Amino acid sequence: MTDKERPYTQAEIIKLASKTAIEVYDKKCKEQARYIRKRYIDNTKKLLRGYRELQTHIAEAVSNTTESMPSQLQAVLAEVFDAKGFIKVVAIAQSKERTEVMLSHVDAMLSAYQRQCEYNNEPYFNVVWRYYINKEKMAEIADVVGVEERTAWRYADKGIEDLSILLWGAAAWQPCKGKDLTKWAKSCQ
Repeated sequence: MTDKERPYTQAEIIKLASKTAIEVYDKKCKEQARYIRKRYIDNTKKLLRGYRELQTHIAEAVSNTTESMPSQLQAVLAEVFDAKGFIKVVAIAQSKERTEVMLSHVDAMLSAYQRQCEYNNEPYFNVVWRYYINKEKMAEIADVVGVEERTAWRYADKGIEDLSILLWGAAAWQPCKGKDLTKWAKSCQ
């Protein structure tokens, strides 16, 4: 009887099953880490694309009746107040405040990244700012920066990755943790 024809021992089966389970788990962890990174990068892009609109929200949102013009007051009262009074105004004020805090953080991180790129003589911040904030075409940005359009896209991708780390911190790059194995194992049942 050859090795291929003999049945596996219980120890060999356990060892092979363990090895296979670890390989599957490692693959699942890598997939999860890629998904998390992609989600943070997508959130960074979305935040930068809406940057100007968020600034407008902070500047223009009416969060109390003293901020509204008398001619606007009737419309504000009809559309914003509910039957009990100021609940919707409070929601607008809270939204404005959260947006303000968020944009303060974004501004601080953009400023830090700009300084970092200027110090290192890197074009990443400039490309990200022009594309996502100023909404310029990538071909135009490439001409200004003096590179091919594909290179400008790579600069934008690198800038977004860097900004994601600055904006979201270590949470954007957490590796898979052992406790996730339990969740995954339950989902397989």
